[in-house]
Amino acid sequence: MGDRTGEKARIASLTACLLALESKADAAKAAKERIKQRKTERHHDNCALVSNPDQRDTNRTGVGDACREDFDGDSVPDALDVCPDNRRVYATDFRAYQTVVLDPEGDSQIDPHWVVYNKGAEIVQTMNSDPGLAVGFQHFGGVDFEGTFFVDTEVRLLWRDPRNVGWKERVAYRWLLLHRPELGLIRLRIFESDQMVADSGNIYDSALRGGRLGVFCFSQEAIIWSDLVYRCNEALPDAAYRDLPPELRRKARRDNVTPSQVPLGPVVYSDNFVD
Repeated sequence: MGDRTGEKARIASLTACLLALESKADAAKAAKERIKQRKTERHHDNCALVSNPDQRDTNRTGVGDACREDFDGDSVPDALDVCPDNRRVYATDFRAYQTVVLDPEGDSQIDPHWVVYNKGAEIVQTMNSDPGLAVGFQHFGGVDFEGTFFVDTEVRLLWRDPRNVGWKERVAYRWLLLHRPELGLIRLRIFESDQMVADSGNIYDSALRGGRLGVFCFSQEAIIWSDLVYRCNEALPDAAYRDLPPELRRKARRDNVTPSQVPLGPVVYSDNFVD
């Protein structure tokens, strides 16, 4: 079971990135010139994602009037927008998802059954199922991903962290995951109430260049992932920044936005969580 679990976990951690490459040298050169031109234009454009020919900047902040407080022009204020630089993503929403079945052969168990609540911010997996993922369709580069997971039944231990701390059934755990592909950095922290129970430290892997987010289950029913939040972010919190080697510190910038507060008390769920 351990070998199989490790293999499935490795499969689940891989992200496929497909790049469409232009084969002709002249086409590639032209594309590079276009990109260079766009970058130059954006460098001088005080509203890079919103049309503002007059470049008006009344209060002289460097941000144009046309995109002040809504940089990407998606009609969602930046203060409420999880990705203020991307008009296609403005709120955490897993109502549209893809199921990835990781053990499609045989009938010893059934496929995962996902139920989505709270406008896409909560996912419930109801069955004792084969391994699988529920993955959203949005693609991310640098991102913060956090949420609370809760197993509303007994658990069978498949893995322990190096400090030999296991997961408890019917206890809410909060996770905070950050990924910065430009730095090759991944870090995961897990909290029980206000106590941190696991910290991966800074992990460096430049092979994972971003991708889609979701949740994973394997032979465990009644799992709840709630209060899901993702946020486009290329900056780093102080804890991760301080642990960077000097050569990466020169490339990184510090984050001035604090992730949502870790819950300070137990999270209570109803036994009747499925409609």
